Amino acid sequence: MTGHHTKSLPIVLKPIILAIIILNLIRPSVSLLSLFGDHFASYVRSLKVKILKSLYELLLLNIPLLTIRLYLAVHRIEPASVFLVKNIVSIIFGLIEIYDCTYDIYSEAYNSNTLSDVNVKDSISSEHEKLKTEKQNESEE
Repeated sequence: MTGHHTKSLPIVLKPIILAIIILNLIRPSVSLLSLFGDHFASYVRSLKVKILKSLYELLLLNIPLLTIRLYLAVHRIEPASVFLVKNIVSIIFGLIEIYDCTYDIYSEAYNSNTLSDVNVKDSISSEHEKLKTEKQNESEE
């Protein structure tokens, strides 16, 4: 049951809402790019695409709509709705996804550096062994 609200939507808010809606028309393309990256890109690149997708959804969808809904609810232009909670939960999930992907990228970089260090150490020790055997062969001659 909704009551009658005497205040109307501010004139400045109408173009902002329209701009948010228009910017979100490309959201399905970003989601498809993310799916494409999952299947055809390298692991780190797909994580970077997921981060960009999450940032896009945070900065151009959930945060602006949350602020508009809060403004409307505080100024009693529209009643508070469940979409406030939806935006808050989506922001939390987006931040968690960004954290997880960033953690995976850095752990992947650390593991690859560790492995390359091990490979360098192995190649140095094998070169050292070759020099040892060469010296032994020269001393035997």
